[in-house]
This record gives sequence, structure tokens and C-alpha cells, in this order.
Amino acid sequence: MKRVQQPDRRMMGPANKDRMDSAIDTVQSMEQQIELENGLKRAKLAIRKDENDPKAYLHAGKILVQLKRPEKAIALYKRALTIINKERLGYAKILERLIALEGSKCQDAFLTFPLEILLMILSYLSFRQIVRCTRVSKTWRSTIISLPDLWTVLNVQETRRNVSNKFISRCINSSRYRISAAYLPMSHIEMTAFEALVTRCNDIQMLWLSGSQLNGRKKELEYLGQLTRLQQLTIRDTAMDIVEIGLLLQTCPQLLTFHCNKVVGISRIPPVTPVIRQNQLKYLRLEAASQWTREVPNRLLEESVSRKYAHDMAFANFS
Repeated sequence: MKRVQQPDRRMMGPANKDRMDSAIDTVQSMEQQIELENGLKRAKLAIRKDENDPKAYLHAGKILVQLKRPEKAIALYKRALTIINKERLGYAKILERLIALEGSKCQDAFLTFPLEILLMILSYLSFRQIVRCTRVSKTWRSTIISLPDLWTVLNVQETRRNVSNKFISRCINSSRYRISAAYLPMSHIEMTAFEALVTRCNDIQMLWLSGSQLNGRKKELEYLGQLTRLQQLTIRDTAMDIVEIGLLLQTCPQLLTFHCNKVVGISRIPPVTPVIRQNQLKYLRLEAASQWTREVPNRLLEESVSRKYAHDMAFANFS
């Protein structure tokens, strides 16, 4: 291939020199564009090989910004935050670049704080207030959703409307499947959402249910049996008899606290003492419409040498 000989610039006039400089700049920019496009292809190939590699996303996002495609860089960083584990090196850097790109548009002073300060501020809010903050703007939404520690307590007990399955699934994903406590009005939640919560979040330790349909249904008991770390269970406004309560306690032998405020069919001392002997319960509270209450406080269990003896004595006191 013959080498093209460049014309002598000294033989050119001013107009020809300007054209020559413009042509050279165009060629150089085209070469730089081609080089960036090739680098972007290599970065995308690295992402396909390992979706959990933060360096590949950072490199691809940087190239997209250089190619003047900030929208695509923002979309790439958002996708990376949903895939990469928070503990990985580079996760915070991706979030900072995302906030910088989106913050350059809205110039929100709140988002200029470090993530640690944002988390500290938002942790003082209730769950309902946090959800409302996600509606301020897209930037607030992406930032708050990317902080899993804000979503570990799912509290929708004050809602008066039906809670969609999509919302429950979004909360589960935002918490990175680390929800530890849930307050659920079962009359406003579909059973598929409850099933998704129980099967995908194995760290639930506290569960508060109201208006649920636990009595007489085996599915719900099976779902509760999957929560091996469940320690506190409260069931309100749900009619349950002693047989169903005993079956529930057998399904969840690891429970430490159980409270039910609507026990039906009580005419004598409930035969749940054998179940408690096989259970780790430290606090049991049963209430009924007839103002009958049976309670085993922690004090009785702590002062007694034998837990079985303490339970027997506590139940004997109510006979």
C-alpha cells in the first residue's frame, strides 16, 4: 500500500491551510471516536463475561460519558447497582458516579452528601416516609433504592389500600433479600406477595400479621414454617382456636414470643402446655373477646430453674 504524501503546507495559501487543519482535526476525532467505540465493545464484553465486576461497568460508563452519551451511562450504572453486591469494591464508586451524572442535571444539594450521611439522615424516617421520599424525583428514587439498610423493615400496617405485588417485590429487591421485620395487613396483601416475601427473605425474625387467614389453611402454616429464624410472631384480628394455635407453635418451634388477640372457643384451660414444653417460648399472650388472657412473662422463665416447671406453674396460676 502506497503512502500518501502530504502536501507541503508552505506552498499553501491561508484558506488552504485552514482547510487542511480542519481535515486533520476531523481525522483525529474520527480516530478517537473509533478507539472509544472499540474500548466500549471490550468493556461490554467484559461485562458479559462477569456481570459482578464493577471495573467493567466503571470503564464502560466512563467511555459513554466521553462519547457524550450520559443517558446510557446512567442506565448502565443503575443496572450495575441492581446486580453487584453492595460489599464489592467499586459499588460505592458506581453510586457516586451515578449521583454525579444525575445531580449535574437537577443540582440537588441533598444528594451532594456522602452516602453514609444520607443513610444516617434517612434512617430517622419511618417506612412510609421513606417511600414518599422516593417520589420526589428520579434521582432521589434511584439513590434511596440503592441503600438496602433502609428497606430491612417492611411496615405497611397503616395502609388503607391494597398493596400491590410489584411494590412488595420492589421492597424485597431493594433490601437485597435482607428484610428482618415485616408488618403486614393481610387483608390488603395478596397471598402471592406473602409467599414471595417468605420464600425470598430467610432472615425475617419478627412478623406482625393482622386480618390474616392463618386459621384452617395449611399453606400459610407451611410458609411460616420456612422462616427458620422467626422469633417474634404477632397475629391480630384473626380468629384462632387452641388447636390451631398448637399447630402453629409446632410449625414454628423456634419462636420466642407469640401473641394472638382473638382466641375463640375457650371454656377451660387450653391444652397447649405440652406444646410449650417442646417449644422455646419465653413469652406467650393469648386474648379473647371474653377478656380472658393467659400470659407467660419472661420474668417467670428467668426466675425458674426449670423452664417446664415455670410453664406448668404459670398455667396453674390461671386455672
